[in-house]
Order: sequence, then structure tokens, then C-alpha cells
Amino acid sequence: MRKYFIWGGGIEGVRAEYNLRNMVEISGFIDSYVTGTTGSKSFDIMKPFDVLGQKKNYYIVAVSESKYFEIRDQLCAEGLVEFEDFIYWRLFKKEVVFLHGNCHMAVVRDMLYTSQVFTSKYGIYPLVFIQNMKSEISESLLRNVDVLISEDIQEDNRFGYEYSVAYLQGKIHRQKLIVIPNLFGMGKCFFPQFEWDLNHPIGKDSNGLFPHGDQFINKQLKNGRSIDDIGEQIKNGAPFSKEEVIDNFNDNVRKYRDREKYCDIKIIDFIICNYKIHQLFWDQGHPTNFVMNEIVTRLLKKIGIEDELLSVDEMNTHEEFVYPCVAQALELEWRQERIRCTKNAKKCTAYMDLDEYINEYVWWNSENIRKI
Repeated sequence: MRKYFIWGGGIEGVRAEYNLRNMVEISGFIDSYVTGTTGSKSFDIMKPFDVLGQKKNYYIVAVSESKYFEIRDQLCAEGLVEFEDFIYWRLFKKEVVFLHGNCHMAVVRDMLYTSQVFTSKYGIYPLVFIQNMKSEISESLLRNVDVLISEDIQEDNRFGYEYSVAYLQGKIHRQKLIVIPNLFGMGKCFFPQFEWDLNHPIGKDSNGLFPHGDQFINKQLKNGRSIDDIGEQIKNGAPFSKEEVIDNFNDNVRKYRDREKYCDIKIIDFIICNYKIHQLFWDQGHPTNFVMNEIVTRLLKKIGIEDELLSVDEMNTHEEFVYPCVAQALELEWRQERIRCTKNAKKCTAYMDLDEYINEYVWWNSENIRKI
């Protein structure tokens, strides 16, 4: 008979014990760093060397998603096999869902986990964004996955063919694969001022304060205009003509509608029906949760689940202003008085209106702007 140990002496371990209490008898807890007792039975927390090497042990790893990969590599180095000898706790006796894509997938994950119907049947493999992957998706994971939800990642993506939908289709049964839209970039519909990339990092945070350049502000500064003058032009002038705004909108809609043809989940129809009355993008790359909620709702229906989703954190860390001339040309009924309103938003003051946005943008990027 196998003995089952929870690897993780913190709150994730306690959550695992509670949620698995009717599935398996837990023999103890293991943790390399946490000491003392834990769990409903006040187990003494053991060290890995106390149990590693014993035959027939099975390890249920209950740590943060980022920490999981450290434990996984440690166990594999001991000769253990993922899914056979150990598993992430949310996958134990569940169908395995793997999410593949950019930072949007964190919102997909968090929304899926608000559905009790979903979590009663499925668990989500610890998430790594495509931009942070250090190696291709393992054959072991692909063999064990029950549902692979991938953004529409094209063959010529900048990370490599082995991360594309085309590659994944050759590795798993097509019925296991659900392709959702990759909307990174579609926000350009509302931000014609966007350009790459003047930004510089904050320590290890490569996004800094302003990962998206503003070509209008940059050009005006190069022409010697003052910050006050630039603000007046943005608020009351026409940095972009009505024709430019509409052409930019239509070109991007056309581009993403063409890409959506290859997706199992469609969303452009929803965007077209709602863009005038709801804010749909925080910036060129990040949809609001109004859009993400609809994507996940349609995704759940695809796997036979209808459930109400709860609110989760938004992707508005680097929210941008939609220029008034854009709002007028597109007949938008919603407005932004201030932006970056959440606790994780990148700003240097408590309140960021348009004037403050311009001040901080110029201050942060002034050295780079002079080099243009």
C-alpha cells in the first residue's frame, strides 16, 4: 500500500489536506523550510530526507505555482516521475487542464477557479507564461493532459515553433485542444498613439512604468512643445484625424477577425457589439475583465459547463488613456477621468488623470526621448 504525503507545510498544504480528505489518507507533511506542526492532526513537519528513498511513497505537492517547479525538479532528480510518483495537489484525481499562452491566461485560470462546477472535475497545471518558458512543453505533460487550452499562437511566434498551436496539434488528440483568441495587440484599435518602445526597467521588472510608447507625445517633445501644450492638444485638439482613427480601428478588427477563424472560441462579435458602451482594453495588449469573462464563459460552455464567474484581478497595471479625439471618432459612450486605480497599478502618485499621466510619462522617458 502506498503512503501519501503532502509536500508543503504552509497554507497550500492545509488546503490540500482539507480538499482531499475524502479521497486519500494523509500520512504526513514534508517541507524543506517550514518547521513545527501543521494540518488538522498537528502532524510534525518532516524534512525531505526523512522519506525520500522509501518505496511506494506518493507526494502531493501543495505549494505556490512558482515553487512547484522547484519541487518537481528536485523529485525528478531523485528518479521520481511526475504524475506517477507525485502530482500538483489541484490535479489529484482530477482531469488535467493545461493553459498555454501569455499573461491573459492568469485571468483565465483565476476565473475558471471561481467556478465550483469546473473545480469539482478539473485541476489546472501550474501556469508558466509563454514568455517565461525555458524549455518546450514536456512530453510527460502532453501525455497526461485532458484539456489543453491554448491561445492562438502562430507558427512564426517569437518564442519558437514548438510553442505554436500547429506544433501542439501534432502532439495531442485534436479533441483535447481548445484554441482561444490571442488578443494581445488588438487594443491598438483604441490606442493609435501606441509604439514600441522607450521604456526602461525597474530592477528585474522589465515593464517599468510605461512599457508602451506614445508616438504623439514623443514627436511633440522632439519639436520643442511644452508639457502643458501637449496636454492641451491631446484634450482639445486632434492628434489623429477621424479618418486615421477609423482606419486604425477597422484594420485591427479585420486582422483579428482573420486570426479568429482558427480559434474554437470566438470573441470579435462580442467586441463589436460592446466597444461603444464598455471599456474593453486597458492598453494595446490587455483586455478588461468584461472581455475576459465572456471568453471564459464561452470556454466553459465548450466543455459543457454553465456557471457564473466571480470577479478576479484585472490586467490594468499599465492602463493608458484613450485620446478624446479617438473617443469622439469611434462614438464611445464611456470615458476615463482617471486611470491605474488598483493597488498594483504602476504610478508615482495616488491619482493619475491625463495631466499626471503626461507628467509621469515624460519624466520617466525623457532621457530616451532625447535620443530619438
